[in-house]
Amino acid sequence: MNVPLEAQVQTYLEIYDPLGMAELTPPDTLYGPVVAEVVAIMGESASPEELAAGVHRVLYLSYGTQAGHVRNYLGLAQDLWRLKQAQGAG
Repeated sequence: MNVPLEAQVQTYLEIYDPLGMAELTPPDTLYGPVVAEVVAIMGESASPEELAAGVHRVLYLSYGTQAGHVRNYLGLAQDLWRLKQAQGAG
């Protein structure tokens, strides 16, 4: 059974909770609105670092300074990069 890419991205966002707000707001409400943008950035990114910057930018535009620093996104971006590579191989 294939899990849709959007659902997998949502799960990673919830696990990493880069905004640190999951305890205050339901994660699907928090990250659901940006999943499509993150998936688009995954397709456009040429490296995990570029992907980290793109995800940070999306969350910064949506939530301002709560997004924190881009360096905090590298772990999330590396997992999303592996997911991107797995999707391409499938």
